[in-house]
Amino acid sequence: GIKGLVSFHPDNFQDNPVPPQILITGLEVNNRRVVFGDSSGILQQAIEFTSKLALPYGQNSITLKFAALEFTIPSKNRFRYYLKGAEPEWAHTTTEFYASYLNLPPGKYTFMVKAGNSDGVWNETPAALQITILPPWYRTAWAYA
Repeated sequence: GIKGLVSFHPDNFQDNPVPPQILITGLEVNNRRVVFGDSSGILQQAIEFTSKLALPYGQNSITLKFAALEFTIPSKNRFRYYLKGAEPEWAHTTTEFYASYLNLPPGKYTFMVKAGNSDGVWNETPAALQITILPPWYRTAWAYA
């Protein structure tokens, strides 16, 4: 403003109509951080670009971290997440930007997460990651052959 004076009218502020983009930004398996290029060999590329994940039977406890690309008031961003195949419905979180699942049985799952901005506008297209927990060797077709 001129000489330190700023004038505004609060009614001129508008809600943010743009739904935030959402990314899965981190992966932990059995409480160990997993990144592309580490000795685990789990990720073939960065988690942000990964659409499918296969884990051996003994690596069946996972934590997925996520972020909304909305920086107006990031503390007011909201998230909904869901592990199809393990949960009955979408979960809500307001303060935690991660979801943890312990001792998943062998099977196919799809993790999905949506984000809402500080004005409550939701991105209805989730970020998604297909996860397969492989059975132990003694429960494979080869063991029964």
